[in-house]
Order: sequence, then structure tokens, then C-alpha cells
Amino acid sequence: MSLNGNLKLIMILSASMLVSCSTFQDQFQFEKLTLHTNGNGCEGHCSTYHLQIDKNKQILYYGEKVYKLVDSLELVYDPKDSSIIKYSRNLYSLHDSSRIGYFSGIISDSLYSKMVTRLEILGLDSLRTNGKECCDGVHKRLRVFYNNKQKYWESTFPNDSLQVLFNILNEVALKSNLKRSNKTFEIL
Repeated sequence: MSLNGNLKLIMILSASMLVSCSTFQDQFQFEKLTLHTNGNGCEGHCSTYHLQIDKNKQILYYGEKVYKLVDSLELVYDPKDSSIIKYSRNLYSLHDSSRIGYFSGIISDSLYSKMVTRLEILGLDSLRTNGKECCDGVHKRLRVFYNNKQKYWESTFPNDSLQVLFNILNEVALKSNLKRSNKTFEIL
């Protein structure tokens, strides 16, 4: 190979190394997330809890006031011939004392993957809340630590893309297999 050919090869390899290093530095590295919900401004049954998830999939959870959604199916009969006319579906919430207190556990791989993927999709560096605050809803405070940075959002009515993340985190908080802790802890 000629001197010009070697020089071209070195330049191409150097450029590709720069691109690959730049790509590596831009990768999303999740560190920790905290979520605080406050249902006190809600006119219905809204939960108040605090959640922390770290990169090792460890969950810390403290539930203050928790409600679970109950789905019931009711059969409606025709009074004349006792045959079923229709099914009536009712959704309502009940106080859930089983989720009040301090708990810890590990997030499932599937929920962790959904959460991290959603965080990547959101584009945290440029994400803004829509600023809609009002009177009847759960107030949410979210802090995400990633790539040696942290971002903070606060909203009662987040935009749709952020609400998807809150739905995932609500599932983690209220449906994960957590164990009651004898220790108290603070989720900042």
C-alpha cells in the first residue's frame, strides 16, 4: 500500500473512532428516579406515595394514602324471563391498606425495560411539562438522574408523553411484588 493509501486508511479509522466514541458518550445511562405523588388536591380517591428506582433495579416505596382500582362485572337480568340482558362493567376505587407503609423490592426486568425505554424516548434534556395545574388531580414530582445529570419536573396534568411514563411508574408502585420493610427511609 502506498503512503497516500496508508494516510487515507489512518484518516478513515480515526474518523470512525471519533464517531463511535461520540456515540458512546451520547448513550442514555439511567442512574436513579424518584417520584412523589400527592393526591390531597384530588376530589376523588387519589393515592399519595413516594417511589425510588435505581440502576440496580432496587425499589424503595413509601405509601401514605393508597387506593386500588376495582373492576367489577355485574350481570343485568330481564325481570320477565330471568335471562341475562347485558353485562355491566363498574370501575371504582377502594382504600388499599396493604400498600401503606415502607416497602422495598426489585423491579421486574420487563417493567424496568419499559421504564428506561420510555425515559430514552422522552428526550429528557429538552423535555418540558405543559404547565397545566389545577385543582382536581394527583400532583406529581419527578426527578431523574442520568448521564451524571439530573432533571426535575412537577405537574398535576403532564403532557401525554410524560403521562405514559407516570402510568409505568404507577404500575411499579402499586403492582410490584414488594416486601414490607421494618426500616423507615426517606425518598428525596
